[in-house]
Amino acid sequence: MPGKRHPSIILYDLPNTITDQEVQEALRTYTEDGENLRTRFKLKGRKPDTSHWVMEAPRQHFLQLKRFRKIAVNWNMFQIKEFFHVKRCQFCQAFSHTRQNCKYTVPNCGICADRHSTSYCRSNFQLCINCEESNRNSGTNHNIRHRATDLSCPCYKKEIKAYKKTRDYL
Repeated sequence: MPGKRHPSIILYDLPNTITDQEVQEALRTYTEDGENLRTRFKLKGRKPDTSHWVMEAPRQHFLQLKRFRKIAVNWNMFQIKEFFHVKRCQFCQAFSHTRQNCKYTVPNCGICADRHSTSYCRSNFQLCINCEESNRNSGTNHNIRHRATDLSCPCYKKEIKAYKKTRDYL
């Protein structure tokens, strides 16, 4: 079995003008040695002209950085959190794949679990398709009255638990 990978962090809404060197320099002030973290990828930020940076951090650096909710980069504060590489399809809402690899032809709504795209949903009723299918197929007894995107979803928490087994936290 291959070795475990390092855990990841995410820095939110960094300006697109910021350089890798500036981010690395800022992160080094929060960790004990001068080792750079590996930038895995960047996601489009919530604010215009910003990006979320996902970085892989060796266990010791990860544990040091995890203590902080925000860190300073170029005199501005940015939110930092642990990042979980959990894939959830935006089309069918299932885990372990993305829309590009989805085998389904009809979407499942991430809000009400009906057979329409989440962007078209006007329902006030929330139902998690993943928990509903887990209850039906695996005999679980999960609460289904939440969105498929809910961070407290039992199926999502199961995916996080499985993900954490592949990372070096100890």
